Amino acid sequence: MVWSESSLAMIKLLVVKDWQVYQKQLAGYLAGLVLALGLIGSGSEWSFNLGALLLLVLLVSTGFFAIGQIVLNERKERTLPFVMSLPVTPTEFYSAKLLAGVLVYLVPFLLVVLTTMFLVLYTALPDGLLVYAVLIYVFMLTSHCVALSAAMAIESEGWNIVVQMALMTALSPFIIWIGSLQPIAANLSTDHIVWSPTALGVLTGELLVVAVALGWTQWHHARKTSFL
Repeated sequence: MVWSESSLAMIKLLVVKDWQVYQKQLAGYLAGLVLALGLIGSGSEWSFNLGALLLLVLLVSTGFFAIGQIVLNERKERTLPFVMSLPVTPTEFYSAKLLAGVLVYLVPFLLVVLTTMFLVLYTALPDGLLVYAVLIYVFMLTSHCVALSAAMAIESEGWNIVVQMALMTALSPFIIWIGSLQPIAANLSTDHIVWSPTALGVLTGELLVVAVALGWTQWHHARKTSFL
């Protein structure tokens, strides 16, 4: 799809509008994530465990709350008639929603990934933990993209809650599963950062799910000729 200059300008305005709606809440989540990362890097076992738990809860909550603010709340507030009165096409509107939902989540996601890399490489934490952590973070990014795609496709708030709960529940088994994979587990407590074929396979699978979820959502809404 080739976007015109006016379409790109309209999408930018809609993304900025969603950013402004969510920025105060996002600042609060970012503060909590910084606290969690500080606990992880403090050096003691209890603070590491507490920080890791807080980090996972906040990273999940940040994404699902963003989806609620950007997509689901507008349905509850019935703002679609107002949107239809604007000089915006259905494709521009839904593309902006998809882009805003991804970009808003990338802010805390990149903060967590980059800070974790720093903590692992420049503190007493074992370097081998990095691969394990990145796979978990990317799984959470994948879950967010799937939940966002579902929210844009499913009108029912109840079914969206079911999807989000299922994705949240899947996090714990995923953490246990990748921690049990020998090529990953063997390096967890060492200072060797090893991107084994197994780890790369898991990462590739995660990114493929992200691409399919976002690609299908964009394709589906690009075919719409009306908002209804």
